[in-house]
Amino acid sequence: MKALKKLIIPSTILILIALALLYVFPGCEKDGDTSIPGIGGVTSPDMSGENQDQVNSLTISPSAAQSPAFVGQQFLYTVSDGTAPYTWTVSSPSFGTITPNSDTANAIYTVLAIEPNSILVTDTQGHSAVGLMETSTVSAATLTINPPGPLTYSLSALPAPIHFSVSGGAPPYSTWNDSNPASGTLGDTVTPNLVNVTFYFQNNGSTNPPSVGATIISISDGAANTAQATITITP
Repeated sequence: MKALKKLIIPSTILILIALALLYVFPGCEKDGDTSIPGIGGVTSPDMSGENQDQVNSLTISPSAAQSPAFVGQQFLYTVSDGTAPYTWTVSSPSFGTITPNSDTANAIYTVLAIEPNSILVTDTQGHSAVGLMETSTVSAATLTINPPGPLTYSLSALPAPIHFSVSGGAPPYSTWNDSNPASGTLGDTVTPNLVNVTFYFQNNGSTNPPSVGATIISISDGAANTAQATITITP
């Protein structure tokens, strides 16, 4: 029994020493972080809002400024990106109109005047893009009326009807105009875009003689350029 007591006492002492060491040094884990993302409460960062506003602008085509050549000309505009439906407006409605198609991603601009204008498209998020119309570079000198005049005739030597024609410029053309209808009449002037017209003196098939003086035969193109020829009748 004495031998057994001798063995028990040292064992008890060793247990107490081990417990003391555990109390003094409570953690013997490895210093490095061994946690695995997604396990033990560790989660990945919240990325749910990262792509909420990726589309922050619109793209309009054509993007370059356009130069209309004549009144009534039409241009197709297309928008991409953004959030449909789209709203189309123009800065100067008297210079041109914009009419969207049913899908609102396409719209037709119609020229009402050869003047600068802006086409604005906006999506439901307030993003916008702008297309531009600029003044046409068509020159008045490119519109030609033949014969160009000035033409001078006396009452005693009036010629046969004169045939006028127009070329160049920016079609469509307006109707022909006679500044002094008493001197004669223009044939077929009620037809727009007519390139040829005949001028009849009033005494040609009429009981009324032409008046002495001048009249101006003129025509305009779609860019508001004008060509004219003057006819003068002397006594």
